[in-house]
Amino acid sequence: MAIRGVFRRVLPVLLLALSLTGCGGGKPEGTVSGKVLFKGNPVAGGKVNLLSAAGVGGDATIKDGAYQVNGSLAVGDYVVYLSPPRPTPQPPGSKPPPLPPFDVPVKYQDVKTSGLKVTVKAGSNTFPIDIKE
Repeated sequence: MAIRGVFRRVLPVLLLALSLTGCGGGKPEGTVSGKVLFKGNPVAGGKVNLLSAAGVGGDATIKDGAYQVNGSLAVGDYVVYLSPPRPTPQPPGSKPPPLPPFDVPVKYQDVKTSGLKVTVKAGSNTFPIDIKE
């Protein structure tokens, strides 16, 4: 009976201590959004891809030039490259809707040649991508 009494008193204190410590110590993260322009005009569709040197990153769908990466990314440096829009799966016999134009030069569609880089900091990050060539 004495051991049960100890558990009844200690267990709530232990649970409280664990809940207060949480998962802390995690790496800082940031959210990423922005606008993609090509020759001054918003890119209608496609994806913005971010890749770190460690091989992790995220992507975001471009809609009328605007993009926002779902979730957060670890702080650090990322290479940015763009992907053209892809057709969405359709029911059999259905015709897919036309894809938006994607005139972005091939150079910016490859992680090795894009030359676009960003540094994600903790908190909210806005990165405009303005391709002028």
